[in-house]
Amino acid sequence: WPTPRIFEWKTFIREQWDLLPSNGSMVMTILQEEWLWARIAAASKHSATVLHGARHRLANMAREAHELLCSYAPHLLDSAARIGWMGDAEVFSEWLAEFDRRCAAEGWLSTTRLPLEMLPRLRDETTERPHLLLAGFDRLLPAQRIFLAVWGRWELLEDKEETATVRYFEARDAAAELAACALWCRNHLENNPGARMLVRSQDAAQCGGEIERA
Repeated sequence: WPTPRIFEWKTFIREQWDLLPSNGSMVMTILQEEWLWARIAAASKHSATVLHGARHRLANMAREAHELLCSYAPHLLDSAARIGWMGDAEVFSEWLAEFDRRCAAEGWLSTTRLPLEMLPRLRDETTERPHLLLAGFDRLLPAQRIFLAVWGRWELLEDKEETATVRYFEARDAAAELAACALWCRNHLENNPGARMLVRSQDAAQCGGEIERA
């Protein structure tokens, strides 16, 4: 059967970014972002950044804090909105301003900024975009709602009722797990010939061949 076009959120955003005409920016990997945060932390000469290990732990924390700002409070990416921050928050605000400056100078772009960076380019597009169906979201983040409002047609599929029975099983290895899943599906379809089923798996794109063979 045809494979449905199902993506987790970050993969979907990255695919849509790659479909847009290039603007010359290089999207950084997580390791590249942490390297940049570590360089900024070291340049600040903060006492906590003297040791190599501590500096990279702080760099990881700064990257995660930046991701949280992008997702939950994108308005705080404007440095003017951070005036009045004190203590550790003030130090992070200074690092973030330097992060933005270096990215702008080098043409680098954080992955977490992609939904926000795409907004003006989506607004300028005149072609109709496909209808999105969102499933499995327990909540939509503010940045996601902002993106979807610009995207166009979308719908959130919400569970109208809880699953009556949830059961967990353990298999000795991945092959046994796939075989058990295939047998369970066959037995279920024999008892319910008109049923439609959805099997979800981690890394389905990578193990799709093994699943189909099973």
